[in-house]
Amino acid sequence: MKRYIIPILLGTIIFNGCRKDDNWPTAEERLNNGAKELFRKTVSEAVNAVEFCEAFQDYLDAPGDDKILDKYKDIRKTVSKVGDNAYEVSGYGGLYGKFSTNGLSMKAKEGIMVMDINKGSLTVTCVEKDEWEIRSRNGNSIFDFDEGINYFATYRKAASDKHKADITIKGKLTSRSGDTNGYSAEFVSDGIIEYFGGNAYSGIFRMTTFDNKGSRLDDYSLRL
Repeated sequence: MKRYIIPILLGTIIFNGCRKDDNWPTAEERLNNGAKELFRKTVSEAVNAVEFCEAFQDYLDAPGDDKILDKYKDIRKTVSKVGDNAYEVSGYGGLYGKFSTNGLSMKAKEGIMVMDINKGSLTVTCVEKDEWEIRSRNGNSIFDFDEGINYFATYRKAASDKHKADITIKGKLTSRSGDTNGYSAEFVSDGIIEYFGGNAYSGIFRMTTFDNKGSRLDDYSLRL
């Protein structure tokens, strides 16, 4: 009897090992899960960039060269002048970003955020006072996606005590060829982030995923 036990056990192990796991996510599920996570990270990074730009604008509007922004103590941002029309901003993880100004209107021309977003950086451009464009530099995306993500966001400060940030995020995610049967996830998310004071932001963002034929797959929403 013993001589049959080992072959039976081996056969069972081999069969179970080769059998398709019904719980393994399909290509479509992996795409949607990845899109959802990337969407969450994108919105989060956009909010951080808006907050960062606001701190920098406050610095430009205030007298003096080197200072710690007491208003932002809890996020520990320090702005320092490091050269002619050149500034650096430090945060939790060290250097947060570098900015240059034109020295006349004292507007931020361009800055590169050191924060990682899908192994890329954020490019922040000050279009005019209190208005910025935020774009991700070319970087690889997460999970099963190629080509990375490019998004555009604008921030405008309302003429009131309570500031509002109107952020529009656009992006397209395409999976690796041959892995998801042509599925893609696209999103255009419009939301409003309201500033209630002290660095508290809130907002609702929405994303919709579609297949390669344009049919709607899933809707996601994110509340900050």
